[in-house]
Amino acid sequence: MAVKLGGQGDGPFLTLPTSTTDQAALAAYLCDTLGMGARWIAGTTDTSPLASMDLFSITGGLVRVFEIVGYVTTVIETQACNMQIVYDPDDGGADIDLCTALDISADVTGAIYRITGDVSDAIIDTLDIAEATPSTNEGSYMGIIMSPGDIKVTYADTNTGVIDWYIHYESIGGGTIVAG
Repeated sequence: MAVKLGGQGDGPFLTLPTSTTDQAALAAYLCDTLGMGARWIAGTTDTSPLASMDLFSITGGLVRVFEIVGYVTTVIETQACNMQIVYDPDDGGADIDLCTALDISADVTGAIYRITGDVSDAIIDTLDIAEATPSTNEGSYMGIIMSPGDIKVTYADTNTGVIDWYIHYESIGGGTIVAG
């Protein structure tokens, strides 16, 4: 799709990206260039059976992560299964738990998971929109500062179900986050 930028005649034109990857890269570039700050991006969809995987990759510098959110789109199998979000820094350091494990057995479509920013808390699991709203992030929550590495989800078992993942972050040192 071409969009005319101005002038008369046949040009100039700007061709907008059509692939999801190119659109995400353009959005990140514009946010950084225009100083628009924090942004949400969609991550990897964890499909059935659920398996431990990289959700997001941090590249190019530091970022501040405000939220990591999972949204159940297909009911989780009724079978004990502890889920946890972990940060794996590229510098060779040990993995860091971003929360404690939560049993997601039989969670229904529409359940929302999110971290609180306190690594001693379990992932919040709720259908209650009041609890799902990041009240701790409204002006008082400073976020988690991370260097290049991967944010991943781990499961104690391979339950069936589907979870879509999202992240809310801002670049503070030239860093960017892409889906894992």
